[in-house]
Amino acid sequence: MDASSTEKRLYDVYARIRANASDESKRAAYIYHALFYSDGAGAVTLQSSNAVSTIESDAAWNVTPSASGLAMRMRVTGEAA
Repeated sequence: MDASSTEKRLYDVYARIRANASDESKRAAYIYHALFYSDGAGAVTLQSSNAVSTIESDAAWNVTPSASGLAMRMRVTGEAA
């Protein structure tokens, strides 16, 4: 999601995420709630986040919300290859 507006804004994001390993050996589903803030000057920050629901076939997987520049991200992270 891109917060390229020049206005100060709050983004209340509910994400429904489904993940599947490329070899289909592992899978996960998440419902995540996050609050992002755009300062109107080209920066977005993560204010707060909460996992509403987590279903994983591998406990090493997780969702990592983050902000970088104008981008709001929800990334599925897991074990190293």
